[in-house]
Amino acid sequence: MYLQQLFSKVKRLLFWAKRHAHEGPRWTSRKITQQTAVTWNALMATDAARQIEKFFESVTESAPTVYDKAVDVIYNATHIGGGNHRLFDESHTLTAMWDKVKDAVPDDSFTTEMQAYLATMWKDLATPAGLPLKNMTREQYDKAATFLSDHLNLSRDWFSDVLTTNLSELIGSAIGGLAIVFAWNKAETKDFDRLVGSLFISAAVGANPLLIVLTLIGLARAFNVARETGNYQNFIVQTGRGAVGMATFIAATGVVGGPIGLVVGVLASLAVNKVIDHVLEMPIPSPAPGRA
Repeated sequence: MYLQQLFSKVKRLLFWAKRHAHEGPRWTSRKITQQTAVTWNALMATDAARQIEKFFESVTESAPTVYDKAVDVIYNATHIGGGNHRLFDESHTLTAMWDKVKDAVPDDSFTTEMQAYLATMWKDLATPAGLPLKNMTREQYDKAATFLSDHLNLSRDWFSDVLTTNLSELIGSAIGGLAIVFAWNKAETKDFDRLVGSLFISAAVGANPLLIVLTLIGLARAFNVARETGNYQNFIVQTGRGAVGMATFIAATGVVGGPIGLVVGVLASLAVNKVIDHVLEMPIPSPAPGRA
């Protein structure tokens, strides 16, 4: 009897392995990408982000070239905006930076200008301040920052951050975008919904503008699938589960701080997910029969 049961289990296991063998590498790469995206962007929403950004800056730091100085000439002359001067000096967007580099030396070649442009962009992108997505005037910035602070309780630092992108945020956006793409057409929607819910929270807290856009697209897709299938409960539960798990990690890490905070954040997030799983597995009681 025991050998028959064991043989039956082995036979089922081999059948399952054979059926899913062709999916193995794709499934593994998809899961690894998802876990990497969630982990990296979770770190970018904590104090660890500053240490990672400082590391990138130290790796790329070098003496300023004539092209670097040309990009910073307005700030050096006016000191407009202080630490946020890249938002206001009309020199640090991708197109404005090219104009500054191109005009820095009158008789250099196009190849030299392109190399200098990429080097200057890379050095600025690797700093915590990053590069602005769009220039604005100081008046426009102050008006928008005041509105967000008064009505949504969002800090000026968060607003400055969401207007720019840096190397660590680009990495997070690239990995997050890949994870969303890999899970996009899967019949199983739970993983996708949970993924975009988690990434949206980390993107919003970490003020990663590109990832915010990508996750909003993912959330729109998840909602559209829920509308087509009529399964709104799955959409709400799974996106909420991803969001709550990420929010728990970020909150716990912020309270404790340091490397220990990261460990506490992981444990807290796992505990919350266990509680959610337990609640979802609880049977829904039937309504009591009415009296005749």
